[in-house]
Amino acid sequence: MYRTCWAFAALSSATSSILEQFPTATFSPVHLNWFSFVGDADAEMYQYKYDSLPNESIFNFGGNNSISVGTLSAWKGPVSSEALPYNSITENGEDLSAFENMRYDADYHLQNAFFVPVNSDGGMVDIEVAKKTLMEYGGLSMAYCSDQKYFNDDTCAQYCPMTLTEVPPDHEVLIVGWDDNYPKENFNEDYRPENDGAWLVQNSWGTLYDKLGGYFWLSYEDKTIYESGCFRLEPADNYAENYQLDTGGWTMSVTGERTRRTP
Repeated sequence: MYRTCWAFAALSSATSSILEQFPTATFSPVHLNWFSFVGDADAEMYQYKYDSLPNESIFNFGGNNSISVGTLSAWKGPVSSEALPYNSITENGEDLSAFENMRYDADYHLQNAFFVPVNSDGGMVDIEVAKKTLMEYGGLSMAYCSDQKYFNDDTCAQYCPMTLTEVPPDHEVLIVGWDDNYPKENFNEDYRPENDGAWLVQNSWGTLYDKLGGYFWLSYEDKTIYESGCFRLEPADNYAENYQLDTGGWTMSVTGERTRRTP
């Protein structure tokens, strides 16, 4: 298993923007991951990651919504899963240099990306803004702490009471819906939120979440929720040229408080 969850989540959000017209469309996380870190235009971001993780595969560098925005806004993808399937990683020994001609292939172009604010007293994405964004624009790519001690296997429900500074987010998933009345009793007895209500979340871990068909419930009050964003696509012929000074785009924000990268 590679640490490509961030690419799956961002592209799933992007897919939701064209779901009505193309309900079976899927995009390649391999393409997004590789071209986010490899190539002359991306040398600075690659070097930053390599210095931090010198012995890791590029597909284990991890990423976040900001990196996805940077790559997609440079018109590097998205391409269909069939064009560069997930098994390309192992079939090519984790080296996709042979696919360099696909760098600027794109079935669609990223037109907009919306980020939902997180409350200042912990994680806990702004609930009403998140709901409105889901209804108007589609699924939200979101990071959180996936430590399984906070997960109830019987109900597929997750709640972590720790703050971002105590337990950093380590996994990216997709918020697809919500239930204001989801019972707080469905969460682990040792880690239980004060109120009902949860997000319905799509995961990329396959059979580990088969009880709900690849989905689980995440409490509104989970304090590790971070950087929730929504990606909107338009046809690839919407503009003739793409002008920008930084070919890597926006890949990271640095503040006086903290920065986050998601495996």
